[in-house]
Amino acid sequence: MPFRLSEEEDQQLVSELAAALEQVVDQSCMEMSPLWLAATQRARAELARTEMAMPFEPSRRYLALGRPSRSKYRSLAVFRHAVIWKQVLPKLSDSRQREALKVVYFTPFPDNVPPYAWSKAAAKAPGVKGFGGPRLLKALARSGAEEAVLTLCEEMDALDQQQVLGELVFRLLKPAVTTTACDVLKLERSQSYGMTK
Repeated sequence: MPFRLSEEEDQQLVSELAAALEQVVDQSCMEMSPLWLAATQRARAELARTEMAMPFEPSRRYLALGRPSRSKYRSLAVFRHAVIWKQVLPKLSDSRQREALKVVYFTPFPDNVPPYAWSKAAAKAPGVKGFGGPRLLKALARSGAEEAVLTLCEEMDALDQQQVLGELVFRLLKPAVTTTACDVLKLERSQSYGMTK
């Protein structure tokens, strides 16, 4: 049975999701959009809405990916979306970690192909010189990602899942903090939701 949000809640949620998705594309690459749409298809279907689709032609590299890799990159898309949607970056306590996370995961990636982030190409990332090299940049980004995941877990814990909106938001955020998301962010699996308590 579909969720029943009030018209105001429905409009607000769809507006927030769409705005965050546009920012994800602007701050990474176009393929993050269909990856996020695929990862959240079931939860969004509960809105009984039409698809929030964007024109998209998958890259050859994407089409060549196996199921596990597609799952991994869907998790990356949901993580990026959740961080932007829930405005997690300003909540991070360490400014160097916040900036490194921005450089690695929230800076446009020139190729619309995997890995979709500067994580593997950190030496070429814009702003890497400000971190003294790629190794420190990646270490700081990993620490920032860890805090971001924990912040998202706290956001999820604070939701009232007895309310329709709270349950739906929980479903939309959960893929951002799974073990698959932690794997793609190179975090310990213990950071995933349900293992942080």
